[in-house]
Amino acid sequence: MSRGDSARTYYESARRELIQRIRLRDNVLLFYLGGVGTIAGVALGSSGAGKEIMLVLPFLALGVATIVSQHNALIGSLGHFCVHEIEPFLQNLHEPEDAPQWDSSVALEEYKEQAIRLRSLGHTVMILAPALAGLAINYQHVVGSALLLGLLWWVGFLCVTLATLIIYRSYSWRDELYDGMFDGETES
Repeated sequence: MSRGDSARTYYESARRELIQRIRLRDNVLLFYLGGVGTIAGVALGSSGAGKEIMLVLPFLALGVATIVSQHNALIGSLGHFCVHEIEPFLQNLHEPEDAPQWDSSVALEEYKEQAIRLRSLGHTVMILAPALAGLAINYQHVVGSALLLGLLWWVGFLCVTLATLIIYRSYSWRDELYDGMFDGETES
């Protein structure tokens, strides 16, 4: 296998994994929202389970924020790999291959700010809103409640705070990575 063939194979593999990570990230959000709907239905329905079951939502939000942010980071890293490692290699072959690719395109560069903001806003609303609703519905447990429920509320609040920081850090890191992709920097 030639160096060019190897580079093309690595590029195709990276693109396939990037697309798969997008699907996985979106599936995590879909299953989370399904779980939120189920939990809210049980808590607010006539099953008699009680609204306290909504205190599980902040814990789920933290897990989902972590998984989604990890997928988001790897998606960005794979795009960065294609732009800064594979693309220059292919352009420096004996017979250069300089076909444009999405990750270094003008189209993506013009859309990147909006893409990052909209994705991060969507993740924030979809992940944090149900968790905050779970805490708000159970506000009476902040003080003067049974020890376990009060503890669950405060640990849930901590989970929401951590989830917020994780989503923000993912947004910031992806923004920095995109800036490096289009400014010609090779470090992330």
